[in-house]
Amino acid sequence: MNGGWLALVAAGTLAAATAVRGGSRAVSVAVHRDDDGDVFAFLTKNGEMIEDAYLEIRLPSADELRILLVEEGVDTVTAVQPDGPQPVGFLTGMELPDRYQRQGWGKAMLGAAMRKATQIGAREFYVLSLRSAVGFYEKLGFKSVANTAIGPLMRIGLEDE
Repeated sequence: MNGGWLALVAAGTLAAATAVRGGSRAVSVAVHRDDDGDVFAFLTKNGEMIEDAYLEIRLPSADELRILLVEEGVDTVTAVQPDGPQPVGFLTGMELPDRYQRQGWGKAMLGAAMRKATQIGAREFYVLSLRSAVGFYEKLGFKSVANTAIGPLMRIGLEDE
């Protein structure tokens, strides 16, 4: 594991702060929570949002997440823990233009969004990963908990530290 949950959450702050100090690049990570309670992270350059550089984390309860995942054929009895009404983070979308990949921006956006979701009460996060992105999530500490037609359902939680 490459630092685990706390390192990933801290990376959102560190990368954003480093980017702002970068001067001419002036690229940073911004986080927003909408009226539905979803958390968004996106890249900005000189204060303007960079097109197609964002991610979204929904915060359903564990029970609500199970309902969403049944549609994807996931055995939710074993894949989603714990039971109950507490919010869990569910990464529903992430885009990053090629010119920003492999520079730590995906990790920074995810870390910043996870930090915000943790403040709201989430203690674990799930993503239905495309097979091509599994390595990215594994490097961040996510582990596969179930397979779907899309790719693996992966999770990371505080107890993974």
